[in-house]
Amino acid sequence: MSCRRIALLNYFGEHTSEDCGNCDICKAPPQYFDGMLLAQKVCSAVSRLKEQEALGMVLDVLRGSQNSAVYEKGYQHIKTYAAVKDISWQDLHQYIIQLINRGVLEIQFHENGRLLLTPLVRSILFEGKRMRLATLIQTKTETKKGQFTKTEKETLFEKLRKLRSNIALEKNVPAYVIFSDASLKDMEEKLPSSEENFAQISGVGQVKQEKYALRFLKVIAAHQQSLEPKIRTFDQSFSLYKKGLTPEEIAEQRFMTTETIYGHLLKAHQQGEVIDLHQFITSEEIKNIERARKSLQDPERLRAYFDYFEEQIPYWKIKFGLYILDQK
Repeated sequence: MSCRRIALLNYFGEHTSEDCGNCDICKAPPQYFDGMLLAQKVCSAVSRLKEQEALGMVLDVLRGSQNSAVYEKGYQHIKTYAAVKDISWQDLHQYIIQLINRGVLEIQFHENGRLLLTPLVRSILFEGKRMRLATLIQTKTETKKGQFTKTEKETLFEKLRKLRSNIALEKNVPAYVIFSDASLKDMEEKLPSSEENFAQISGVGQVKQEKYALRFLKVIAAHQQSLEPKIRTFDQSFSLYKKGLTPEEIAEQRFMTTETIYGHLLKAHQQGEVIDLHQFITSEEIKNIERARKSLQDPERLRAYFDYFEEQIPYWKIKFGLYILDQK
């Protein structure tokens, strides 16, 4: 959605913001809006993350995602956390890609895809340089009378395409190298729910299964859950817990981290569900956490406890201990 020449020159490290006036985008430009404030928020977030995080984490921070990866690093406390929560993940992703193409941001592919600020950022953050972003085109699915709508499947296909694009960006390869559209459509049709099922997808060999199965299965599982009656995510985990599954088994089935599942069980207990939290944490561990709280003078951030215990006690157990202590 930006001048082809700008994107090409920026890719090779020659940062410029002047349109060429000759490419297809310049000759038939899309509609634009004043994106200066949005660009400032994105650049500020990248700066506050010390240019150490990849696109996915930047998106999560800007949208205020409440996941363990954000909380474990304490990013919920930075100023730009949830600064762009009113824009969808997909749209914000596309706006940041535009900033990359325009040379405002740069992806360090050989360093886990972390986002860097380029020299052009100074003019945006401190000199009030105007930044126009292309308005995204919202596509609609039309169906003829008597036909079944494919909106749900197309929605899943788009989710799989976005994941494929993210992986391609991380690895600095064309998207088709990850999976072809035919493979994504096969996933859409067969809806694999395990690594064994995923191996049956067209175009999936052993290497690709090992590299990508879990990431694509997680997207498929999340999509399937989104089509079910809206049940709070912690209630879904608690339901599986009542069936006798361990937190580790629940995490595997729901394609989530064990840390997240323990958080769900704690939330369920807070909502009045009957769970014996002491089965997950010993009395001695609770006493140690109590001593740590006094020694650290009741810090706000869990990171202080994590460092205090030299990273030997996981975050979820620290949360459990503090919660139990507060109930006394």
